[in-house]
Amino acid sequence: VYDIKEEKIYAVSGGSAALMPVFDAEKKEMISADVNTGGNDIYRKVFETVSYELPEMTEKTETVINLEEGEFERGGYADNITSLFPHSRIPAGYYDGAERTLAGFVFMGQDALDDFFYAGYFLYDFEEKRTAGMISGSAYILQPVSINFEYSNYDIMSNRYDETASVTMSVPFFRSYMKGVSYFSGYAGYEAYDGLKKNRLRAGLNAGIRYPYFDSGAYYNYYSGSGFSFENGSHIMGMNVSLYAGNGSLRIDGQKIYSEENIFRANLKSGAAVEEKNFYYASAELKHLLFNIRAGLWNPNVYIEDVIGSIFAEGILGDEGTQTCAGAAVHIETKMFFGAMIDWGVRAGITKDFDFFAGFFLTTPML
Repeated sequence: VYDIKEEKIYAVSGGSAALMPVFDAEKKEMISADVNTGGNDIYRKVFETVSYELPEMTEKTETVINLEEGEFERGGYADNITSLFPHSRIPAGYYDGAERTLAGFVFMGQDALDDFFYAGYFLYDFEEKRTAGMISGSAYILQPVSINFEYSNYDIMSNRYDETASVTMSVPFFRSYMKGVSYFSGYAGYEAYDGLKKNRLRAGLNAGIRYPYFDSGAYYNYYSGSGFSFENGSHIMGMNVSLYAGNGSLRIDGQKIYSEENIFRANLKSGAAVEEKNFYYASAELKHLLFNIRAGLWNPNVYIEDVIGSIFAEGILGDEGTQTCAGAAVHIETKMFFGAMIDWGVRAGITKDFDFFAGFFLTTPML
């Protein structure tokens, strides 16, 4: 740490990582997260400072900030709000390999105290010749409870336009970085949908476990019927399991949707989709590292990490029949614009009716 008044540098962690430190002024203690053999844990220690001198620089660099020349004033919470201007504005695109091609930009911002976060996108749909937009955000001023909001006119998961808005409250009942149960949380809220003409309540629970080379999650979501009718509610429940070994991984997903009123949509990689009130969805994907690239350019800011090969199978069983497909894909793991993850590549496969499909896919942050 750097003491502005004394203009001295002190070591406080004694060689540990001391992640996300918090200081207890009354007890003169430091609470921080750190790594151990079981994962991560929380540690408390007496806050002690030891004088520390930086090693001499062999190469001279230009001074960026000179504290002696600056003037400092105590700020208020209003100064924190002014820091909410979008910090990131990233070009973005989406192509599902069949119907939709969208291009535009993603934006996100956060205040200096981490009380508020928001993100969204504006994309132009070249097929429908209209703009798709979304903005969502969270307020953490009532920690650990978070207040979340979202507005959008396009749902990428269902691949259709529908103006919706929602406000929810999320509560993390339990979270751990140790082996075993890693999280358990719940939420409840309100949603306007179908062009903001209908209203419903929504609530859900999420839980997960984690071990070395294994993790799993489960969830349950409930939607009331239109007009807050509990007799016509919808139930969505699912589970995923991931196994890791060497440079490969296997992920299995399963989902069950049961609805009295609302219609839900599920898409397959083949481009097929179902829109029904009741159906099952299942998928499995085996991935393995093909080779490393680990190269890029500073301007434009592009970095290609690894090339991943995968084989997949997925299916939907609904009231009106079954849709299945299987195939293989090549994913090129790419980062652009200082950390934005891009998933792009090619995939090919065959459906249950022996129809062949092949195409290029592209997904950028939040899409």
